[in-house]
Amino acid sequence: MGVSKDAQEATTKALRIALLNAVVVPRYRERTVFFPHHHKYVKTEMSIFPRPLEFGIVAPPVIIEACELLGLHDITVKAWGRRAGWLGHQPGVWVCALQWRVFPAASPPTLESDPSPPTLQTHKSRNTRNVVKCFFQALCAIPTPQEIAEAEGCYVREKVGRKMRVPRTEA
Repeated sequence: MGVSKDAQEATTKALRIALLNAVVVPRYRERTVFFPHHHKYVKTEMSIFPRPLEFGIVAPPVIIEACELLGLHDITVKAWGRRAGWLGHQPGVWVCALQWRVFPAASPPTLESDPSPPTLQTHKSRNTRNVVKCFFQALCAIPTPQEIAEAEGCYVREKVGRKMRVPRTEA
């Protein structure tokens, strides 16, 4: 975000910062990702899956917007975690992790009354900022067929049909 007293100067600064932070996202046939990928950022976990032609985008709303801006049309994204304000985030609530029962903070369960000890619910974060950061890090971490072939010391054409289902391109 560009900060300035003049609106035009602030816009120019914001554009300059955006261009410096731009990343290249490789796409398979200009519509999806090359391979499935699982990624973790802080407490947010995400899996990205390529989909066949005309499948569409199946993802959280903020990821749908990012996919449309990136030109990804056939992709599925699954984000794990919970949004803030749900059961585990309320102060003074105990949750039995094995049985998902709620107890008031004044009377947490004891070992005599319940076989599972009281624990505070451990949670994963799924706030918007973490989901977007996790998505972009995951896209940058997906290897291209050329990178895989270079790491193994061969050409992409040699790998097609054995382990990878990728387009036939020359490395």
